[in-house]
Amino acid sequence: MVAYSLTAFILFAARQTPSTPCTLAGPLVEAHWPGAIPPASTAHAPLRAVTDLPLPGSASRFDYQSLEPSGRLFISHMGAGQLVVFDVRAGKVIGNLDGFPTVTGVLAVPAEHRAYASATGDHAVVVVDDSTLQIVARVQGPRFPDGIAYAPAERRVFVSDESGQRDFVIDATTNTVAAQIELGGEAGNTHRSLGPTASAGIRWPCRITNRELHHATNPS
Repeated sequence: MVAYSLTAFILFAARQTPSTPCTLAGPLVEAHWPGAIPPASTAHAPLRAVTDLPLPGSASRFDYQSLEPSGRLFISHMGAGQLVVFDVRAGKVIGNLDGFPTVTGVLAVPAEHRAYASATGDHAVVVVDDSTLQIVARVQGPRFPDGIAYAPAERRVFVSDESGQRDFVIDATTNTVAAQIELGGEAGNTHRSLGPTASAGIRWPCRITNRELHHATNPS
């Protein structure tokens, strides 16, 4: 069996002032890209390889990753249908979980003591207890679940359903589907974006294959 390896990097960059969060408003935004590819930067790279660490499973595709403040890195091993849990501080694998067919997106949510993973082969979002590393729920519904985001105030988990052309909203307190947001195109990912003030609300932009950007407010 061939093992994959995890390459660790160290970031060397001056501390910068965080940019002001952007907000989305109004109808969809059409994105445009120039035809020319800009030349590669000659500046010193901010990352350098530190070490290669072996990972379990077959030599097949990995996808999303999500890092907890505790130092546990959740890695989607898409080709093996497994969720790998790697302790970046100890430098070792502490879990290799089965039951995640064609897993894509993954998001660790310490506030819920949960990790959420998109098991596209099962058309479900799999919920994992981040302490025991046991599966506690499978939320069925999305045709092709992909990217995941979390709204802490509302305790809602947003999952882009790529081929289903919508965002699924999961109630983190019950692990049930609270709402579905129709997008009218294939949703590649979903992200949380705050307005300039707390009262401005939260928007959920979704990248879709026809190069448009949609947003929606949190459903109550």
